Amino acid sequence: MTAYVPPMPPGSRWADELPGHFWENLQNRPPELAAAATGAVLEQGRFLLPVLARPYRVDPKKRLIVDLAHPDQRVDYNTGLVLVTHLARAEAIPPAGRMLSPAEIPGGRALLAGPHALPLEPITSLFGQHPEALVRRARELGGDRCDGADIAVCLPGLLRVPLYLLLWIADEEFPAQAVPGVDAQVLHHLNLEALISLCHLMIQRLTE
Repeated sequence: MTAYVPPMPPGSRWADELPGHFWENLQNRPPELAAAATGAVLEQGRFLLPVLARPYRVDPKKRLIVDLAHPDQRVDYNTGLVLVTHLARAEAIPPAGRMLSPAEIPGGRALLAGPHALPLEPITSLFGQHPEALVRRARELGGDRCDGADIAVCLPGLLRVPLYLLLWIADEEFPAQAVPGVDAQVLHHLNLEALISLCHLMIQRLTE
């Protein structure tokens, strides 16, 4: 078992720095199986797959990930970890349609303790008094409003991994509160470390 490496702040590390064993896990899997399990398009041994509605190309042979919307920019470490882990381990299981918080996933509470807690303050600062802006931003990322809290949005984290963000609006008595959510079947598609990285990406994309 490899040691847990917490998600990287944006711009601190890059997908081309992923340890080799992540790529080896993907290279050892039949590409047709990986494509069928994730919904990715397979073209000449390369996978086309979106993360939060942004398209990427993953080339296991070259150990290369390209952001097709910004091909000249390096891909961040968290995105690389999510994509390679998802392609290497996903099962062809549809979403449950039932939400859990990351802390409710087995092992999640321990990994999210203390300094590894999800950085939700940017969400509450931006949207705590402007919830309509959260819905607009979610729609820009391919998501929409859904039921829950004072306002909630659902986003396409991966093709078979929906993500959620629940927001309670600030008032005179209580500050704004945000809680991320994941589909209950998520561990059929990502390990816990990659799942937490995906939640970090959702927060980053909503607030950038």
